[in-house]
Amino acid sequence: MPYASLVGRYWRGDGRLWRVYWIYGVAASVAITALIVVPAGLKLFTPAMLVGALMAAAVYIQWLVVSIWRCAHNVSTDAFGVRRQAWGRLARWLTVAWVIGAIGLAAILFHIVVTK
Repeated sequence: MPYASLVGRYWRGDGRLWRVYWIYGVAASVAITALIVVPAGLKLFTPAMLVGALMAAAVYIQWLVVSIWRCAHNVSTDAFGVRRQAWGRLARWLTVAWVIGAIGLAAILFHIVVTK
């Protein structure tokens, strides 16, 4: 599947929740976070470099949040005794909490980089 159609598919809410949440949300976000946190923690970034990295991450986060929100009810079966609709609500709330945490992490990283 071409990249543009994959991005558009999830943006429109046409993808499965599990895939956008676990693969693009959890796994990819861990990798992206590591690519930003490690150099920032080692003070290898200038403030301008960190701002650039955070802006690039913000574009991904925007796509991710919209995609999870729109795909939230694309759950095919009840799982673990939990109704399908509950999985969608849970994914939305956890995504909101994750965004709040990401904002806090960005502030901490900026403080680390600025106080070289």
